[in-house]
Amino acid sequence: MANLMIVLIDIFDLAEQIGIYCAVKGNDPTGNVQRRFFFILFAIGALSVFKPLFNQPRLYIIFSLCIENLKLILQLSFLPRTADLLTITIVFFFFEVLFHSLALYTAWTSNGNHPNQHRPPRCTICILLFWYEMMFETQILLLFMDSRSPFRDTFFEILISLSIFFGLIVVDKHFSWALYMDDVNTDHSLYNTWRLILNILGVVEYFTLTITGIVYASKLLHNSAQLKTYDFIVCIVMLICYGVNVIVITFIAVAALHWYIPKWHRRSFRTNA
Repeated sequence: MANLMIVLIDIFDLAEQIGIYCAVKGNDPTGNVQRRFFFILFAIGALSVFKPLFNQPRLYIIFSLCIENLKLILQLSFLPRTADLLTITIVFFFFEVLFHSLALYTAWTSNGNHPNQHRPPRCTICILLFWYEMMFETQILLLFMDSRSPFRDTFFEILISLSIFFGLIVVDKHFSWALYMDDVNTDHSLYNTWRLILNILGVVEYFTLTITGIVYASKLLHNSAQLKTYDFIVCIVMLICYGVNVIVITFIAVAALHWYIPKWHRRSFRTNA
């Protein structure tokens, strides 16, 4: 049951991000509130990367619940308290606390903790922070560009919001020591299937973000005489970073296919034999 609650928490967390962004976007002609919204996302994300350090499910869920409470405080403190924003924030907070409570109850009443009780290595914190910084450093630069820039339009900002969500999922998947929350009711297949879906969607989303960023930066540099100095520098940085990312993603995809296809062919040959 706990893994089902974790899946629901992910779904509601993503829906909350998109809902709050839409509520903020409609009442923010200058873009200042949107910047605060993304700063909150980056701050919460920086804390969320430490979730994998908790190798016991109970501590993992409690830490996640503390992050939800902090997120509510930040949203109510730094975002305008409009009716739409308050409704979205409070409703989603209620459901996320409910799901965390059910997951914690299941973990607390199960027989023991996660069977894999080895402690994370000491260098894990540095690895997590470096991974997070590499994923989101370019998105932070975009927030200070001119509000009329295509990098500040709704489509690209939603891509940034999605990249934060999926990026944290990738971190949690590859560095977590508490992947399975249940010991009695083993619904590991549900958790693994959900993580696999999120990883696939994350790759597709990030590739879309990268290609869109390259197109936007190229179009802006084509009319570089009209760009501010900061916007010009950021466009150059975008082309370099996103260009390198495309090369890396392509290389990884080719390497994965080169490794998987011969393995699949050998397996099929053995089956036919």
